[in-house]
Amino acid sequence: MTENAQKAMHAEHSAKGLLRSGNTVRRAVGIVEEHAGKFVEQAVDQTSAVAQDLDAFNVIASSLTAMFRGFEPHLANAVRFATASDSQSSQSVVTAGDKLFAEMRTRIFKQLEIHRFSFTKPSRGDLAAQGIGVAAPAATNSPVADKRNPGGKPLAAHWDSMWAAIAVQLWTGELKPESQADVKKSMINWFNEAEIDIGDTALTQRARQLWQAMEEVRRREG
Repeated sequence: MTENAQKAMHAEHSAKGLLRSGNTVRRAVGIVEEHAGKFVEQAVDQTSAVAQDLDAFNVIASSLTAMFRGFEPHLANAVRFATASDSQSSQSVVTAGDKLFAEMRTRIFKQLEIHRFSFTKPSRGDLAAQGIGVAAPAATNSPVADKRNPGGKPLAAHWDSMWAAIAVQLWTGELKPESQADVKKSMINWFNEAEIDIGDTALTQRARQLWQAMEEVRRREG
């Protein structure tokens, strides 16, 4: 699909006299970003319907990494077309193209990273290793259970909703955490507004997960 889109772009630019220009390189990177972004969303939706553990998330990340290796020839082709009549500018175009590609790749992996926190459930293998069954827990009329899970809504759904809200806040820039405490505060605010009682330990663990992942992204970019 990506290859066909690239070929169509080359034909269009050739017809318009734009093939031998930086526009071809920029558009090639744009096409890759469009297809990679769609892959992330589809892979997350399809995979999370089957498994929501970190092993499943890592499979998506590995597939995306492999996909980007397959995308690299598209950039090389675009550079070749753009510099066909001007060999002197070849190196500068290569450098600019590599920069655009690297920035785009970072954006896509950030897009994927946001979904990491939907994949926090232990795998069946982890549960089996701990001697824990995987059957659904029996219903209870405990007042404590009612308080922590009002209305009978599965607790996992509360976490999923919280992560979605945090992801949107990060995406829009509403949330710009400078510490793990800032992340945890936003999570607490969400649960308070939803009138859901969540243990401090569980919140701290998830806030730490997000903050550590964000720090890792910053280190890679630095």
